[in-house]
Amino acid sequence: MLENIQNLCKARGIAISQLERELDFGRGAIYKWDKSSPSIDKVQKVAEYFKVSVDVVLYGFELTRFEELFRIIMNRRTCEQFANETGIDLETVEDYAFGVTTEQPSLDLVKKLADSNPYKVIVDDESLFKAAGYSIKQAYEPETIAAHHDGEDWSAEELEEIERFKEFVRLKRQQNRKG
Repeated sequence: MLENIQNLCKARGIAISQLERELDFGRGAIYKWDKSSPSIDKVQKVAEYFKVSVDVVLYGFELTRFEELFRIIMNRRTCEQFANETGIDLETVEDYAFGVTTEQPSLDLVKKLADSNPYKVIVDDESLFKAAGYSIKQAYEPETIAAHHDGEDWSAEELEEIERFKEFVRLKRQQNRKG
């Protein structure tokens, strides 16, 4: 929870000490939450200050909303059916379907959900990624995987190998998007 509050403060451009002053908390109170649980009214005050849900303060993402969207996408399929159809690990499906975990879903998991979502009218990709604590831009923006290589002395064979590797990475990315 402390890390989540630190991230919220960083995004707002304030220090935790300033947040404590503005919320009339004792000095160093929020840092103590790493060792002892605060009262729910204090967590609620932090959430209201940042205009986010209590879930974001506690877990770093909209856990309750994500589970709700997960269940909509899952619809009436069994956990086993859903796991087989989406390529998502059965244990992970069960964890989110039954509300067992508070872990933020991986970006890969959310991509698989989005790619296999037949209910886009009800659960659009943007809402799904946002609930999981990501943006669509994060999800589908290609990562830089190679450095610029002008000025190097590459043989024709080496340049061909580089091109083959680039094509391999492109295909792998497409495969990951499909699930």
